[in-house]
Amino acid sequence: MSCNFKIILTGASGLIGSAIADALYKSGMNLVLACKRSQKLQDRYLSDDKSKRAYFWYGDLTNEKACRELVEYAVQQMGGVDVLINCAGVFNFSALEEMTYSRITDTISTNLLAPIHLTHLVLPYIKTSACPIIVNISSIAGFSSLPEGACYAASKWGLNGFIHSIREELRKKSIHICNISPCQVKTLSHHSDTAIRTIAPENIANAVILVLSYVQKTSSSIDVVL
Repeated sequence: MSCNFKIILTGASGLIGSAIADALYKSGMNLVLACKRSQKLQDRYLSDDKSKRAYFWYGDLTNEKACRELVEYAVQQMGGVDVLINCAGVFNFSALEEMTYSRITDTISTNLLAPIHLTHLVLPYIKTSACPIIVNISSIAGFSSLPEGACYAASKWGLNGFIHSIREELRKKSIHICNISPCQVKTLSHHSDTAIRTIAPENIANAVILVLSYVQKTSSSIDVVL
């Protein structure tokens, strides 16, 4: 890519988010890496970040005030925002009757409401970018059934509906809304389970890089299923 985007990445300390953060940093991007709390995340970049391309923000994005503070912090540190990557997410896998109100609320707030709030808050800044892009890390659960994961699936179905609707709403403003829907992420616990299709976090990170490059070259939005 020929552009050093100014990027907000949420969920930057998670399995997927940390892989995306590494790929973006290696590609020369300017980053605000957001997560609830992780000193390891900051330590990983500080020793190498001689040009100060990585900034760190810690907070709970289920809180609207925190969403606002994140966007304001990013604008202050980077001088603007070109790209928002909504990657923060939780996966509460239980039968519905075993779920608590707080777990249901946390799932919907993190996976659906936080991306909506952040998209809303970043629009005044991102629309001034030469190549404004919003990338959402969704899931194949957003267009399929998921027994014992109904609340997670509901959050991703809702996110996909928001993505497609806001894409049409913002098309005339040339703000590109992209969606990446991976299957289950591969972890060490999955190494002996061949019945479940999995994907490595690094492959999702590579998809993010390809999406940004595609939008920059074509000025078109794109959906990717992995």
